[in-house]
Amino acid sequence: MADLVRVDLDLLPAEPRYRPLGKAAWYGRRIPSALAVGAVVGVCSVAVHPMAMWVAIIGIFGWSIARRRRMVGVLQKNDDALALLVSGELDAAATAYDDLCGQARGAPGLHSLLVYNRAAVYLDAGDPERAAGLLSAVLHAGWIGPKGSLTAYYPAALGRLAMAEALRGRLDQAQTWRARAHAATSAAKRGMHLLVDMVVEAKLQHYETVVTLAEEGWTRAENMLTARQLRVARMLEAFALEHLGTDEYRGVSRETDLARALEAARSSSAGEFQFLTAHWDELERFTQRHRL
Repeated sequence: MADLVRVDLDLLPAEPRYRPLGKAAWYGRRIPSALAVGAVVGVCSVAVHPMAMWVAIIGIFGWSIARRRRMVGVLQKNDDALALLVSGELDAAATAYDDLCGQARGAPGLHSLLVYNRAAVYLDAGDPERAAGLLSAVLHAGWIGPKGSLTAYYPAALGRLAMAEALRGRLDQAQTWRARAHAATSAAKRGMHLLVDMVVEAKLQHYETVVTLAEEGWTRAENMLTARQLRVARMLEAFALEHLGTDEYRGVSRETDLARALEAARSSSAGEFQFLTAHWDELERFTQRHRL
């Protein structure tokens, strides 16, 4: 069993539907339940009739099949809600995930995945504090971690928590979680953290680093990020370029590259950058000035 990730416990949400059950607590409940089921089957076979044991076993088996089918249905609804999130229909995605988080509390691994996706909706909707709380609960529960069936989601969960902390102004924590995200990510998938890296470095006012990240990491990022995320990255690149003086810029033409990045950012839909600008006054003024 993987060790629990140390998180800020003050961030954990109060709502049960957003608090995945931890591994230790789940095993603590399952073992007594399994023993109780075994005792019931034994009593049925001895005190009632030997055939009663098979009736109990068939009943348990049928319940297991029905539960599995319900979980498959929840996964299908998760896919639909994820499509809403990716397309930017955040209100519909939030409603769907709130319902799913309430339904799946009996399956803590699946519940963690749903809470993780609900945190992503909160982050894209401009509520990094709630996103940080849900992501902390997910990491604390341990189902999404460096080992296990959900390990593929672990680097992204760390990266999203880094972004949430950066937008909350907690830059030390953001850098810590970002370092953990990179440590948990294979070299082939480093492009998935480009937007997180650019947000953290821009908040630190390391504008030259932001530009370098965009130049060197774009090709890999194109295969890992959504079109919406790439537009946000172009906007951050333009934001950084505007802060660099002509003599500081190491490229061929700062003005040409700034115009190119702004043009790419202008293909965004209304409100696409609001999840950043709502907590970043200087960036909001930048987007208003350039009508992004």
